[in-house]
Amino acid sequence: MKKLIFVGLGNPGEEFSNNRHNFGHMVVDHMASKENKTLVNTRYFSYMVIDIQRERKKSFCCKTKTYMNNSGLAVLRMQDFFSAAPEDFVIIYDDIDLPLGTIRIRKGGSSGGHKGMQSVIEKLGTQDIPRIRLGIGPQPDGVPSEKYVLEDFLDTELPVVRNVIRHTCDALNDIFLYGIEYAMNKYNSLDLFFSENFKETVDG
Repeated sequence: MKKLIFVGLGNPGEEFSNNRHNFGHMVVDHMASKENKTLVNTRYFSYMVIDIQRERKKSFCCKTKTYMNNSGLAVLRMQDFFSAAPEDFVIIYDDIDLPLGTIRIRKGGSSGGHKGMQSVIEKLGTQDIPRIRLGIGPQPDGVPSEKYVLEDFLDTELPVVRNVIRHTCDALNDIFLYGIEYAMNKYNSLDLFFSENFKETVDG
């Protein structure tokens, strides 16, 4: 890989900031905080970015500013700006089919019905795009998925959410330094909902 571009998907606007659908944005926001950096707008105004440096290697962490269903437009503009290949991206997003507390890292595959990821696949023209899926399930009976994903996380879920965010930021560092296979082996088997670290927070 020439570079890595980590991309958190979500919807723009304060009213969406704590939605389940904005899990990807939350990870990027926390990474920026950990790096003591401020996400800055680009000339395209479709995403915000910080740079990350580790052991003389440089990469980027981006937060989309398009609405979820148009995520591919923002990623396409990143591809143009960074002269990146699809395999240089790692897309971070929520997955309603995975339980809360689950992280799944993959090298590619279908969107699984996620409209943001589907938009990215369509714009880049391939399914071979690395991604990190963050569980937000299970979806309650009788609640439509389009309503559920736009609800805020419950207060009782927040300890798990913070734990997932912290581990996902660790996963980004591991992918950056050691590669995606290493991170897949390390994080895909975790169940943070039931882990002994359940009450850990990402504060500090």
